[in-house]
Amino acid sequence: PTYANGQVQVSCTLVSGGATTVSLVSSYSTGASGSYALRTMLSGANTLNYNLYYDAAYTQIRGNGTGGSQTGGASMNLSPGNPTQTAMGTIYGRIPAAQDVAAGTYTDTIVVTITY
Repeated sequence: PTYANGQVQVSCTLVSGGATTVSLVSSYSTGASGSYALRTMLSGANTLNYNLYYDAAYTQIRGNGTGGSQTGGASMNLSPGNPTQTAMGTIYGRIPAAQDVAAGTYTDTIVVTITY
């Protein structure tokens, strides 16, 4: 298998008013595959299976809470003295081994939705 990770970051700024707590929920689309069980990158007609996870053990699939996937969450405490907060998390990617695919550039597009 091939592994990679990156960062997902969300920032909130208090524009006016008193202290408040902002609760965030993140959800992720399926991409080209239409399934959370196994996402697919494409290179023309060729496919390469992969998935995105919340944990380094690759057990919690990032998604929208359906099809075996999970949503993510964070809370931010904003106040006039601390008006901007940033939540950051690691996103883990895994391409399973033993896929006999043609050489090429494989891509997929995942839409991340943040609800607050």
